[in-house]
Amino acid sequence: MVGESTSSSGSGSDRYGGHSVVSYYSRFALAGGLCAAIPHAVLVPIDVVKTRMQLEGAQYKGMGDAFRDVLRTDGKRGLLLGLTPTLVGYFVQGMLKFGGFDFCKNQFINIFGAENVYAHPLLTYMAS
Repeated sequence: MVGESTSSSGSGSDRYGGHSVVSYYSRFALAGGLCAAIPHAVLVPIDVVKTRMQLEGAQYKGMGDAFRDVLRTDGKRGLLLGLTPTLVGYFVQGMLKFGGFDFCKNQFINIFGAENVYAHPLLTYMAS
């Protein structure tokens, strides 16, 4: 049943390492969300400057000039425009991608057997 841990006696192997099913997949989802959101969040100031240059490119001599202009006109907060949607969007994307991949992989193991899944990793990755 979902939410219960499997025991090594009775059902074969302890696939979830003593964790409940929800806890097991939540760890992958959390790791995926953090790994996707953090790098994108770090690059938000560069993206703000790039967008400003695309919109008003003729008035800037380069990235440094545009960066200084954003700081001068909008302050430090101006460099973080769009941070919240970036964090939320990439966190959800990474969470679903990594948590979903591991869920699908385990479903394929249940259906086709571990030896078949691990013998054809490319098919497993593509199908997941």
